Amino acid sequence: MRVRSLYVPKAKVKYCRDDMTIQEAIDFLRETGYRCVPVLKDDVFLGLVYKIDAKEYIYEQNGSPGASVQEITMDTDAVITENSSFVKALFTIKRLPFLAVVDEERRLKGILTHNAVMEVLEDALGVKTGGIHFTIAASHTKSSLYHITDILKHYNIEGLITLDNGTRLFRRIGVTIPLTTPPQDVTTLTYLLEKKGYRVLDREIIQAKV
Repeated sequence: MRVRSLYVPKAKVKYCRDDMTIQEAIDFLRETGYRCVPVLKDDVFLGLVYKIDAKEYIYEQNGSPGASVQEITMDTDAVITENSSFVKALFTIKRLPFLAVVDEERRLKGILTHNAVMEVLEDALGVKTGGIHFTIAASHTKSSLYHITDILKHYNIEGLITLDNGTRLFRRIGVTIPLTTPPQDVTTLTYLLEKKGYRVLDREIIQAKV
């Protein structure tokens, strides 16, 4: 999966120009309601400006409100391209409010938000349609996923995710099947999974996201 289908286009992004003062940046952030926006110079991404940094610069460091916003621009490496993988985006965005999606010359094409990343993870769990989510413990063997999906082959799989990557003893596998699955079928599926040597750690209802 590539970032190109997930990011907010530049036309919808609020940003500060490089020639703005810190006070102008504070006023802009207050007006837009954002705690952080990109700083651009002729569409080229320079970094991020945070409201808290701007206020600290003026009120705690006695900095000049008329100083350039570039004085407090940071996270210049908070970038990714639209051809980058979702996995790379997931690792890069951890400590940041969003990532700037740029071209080869660092011109801003848009931003990838935390919300967009969370929506992909929600989709993997089947949140969009909702369902009955099984958390299954499986020994770390090559055929585990095959056997689990074979048991569930008569049901639509609304979501599928694996956890505990790199562990030697077992893996957790999350599988979501339709909410319309009859209770007796849920009981039977649990029995069949455990009969095959898997352990059903949890079953929960995921309500459809509205």
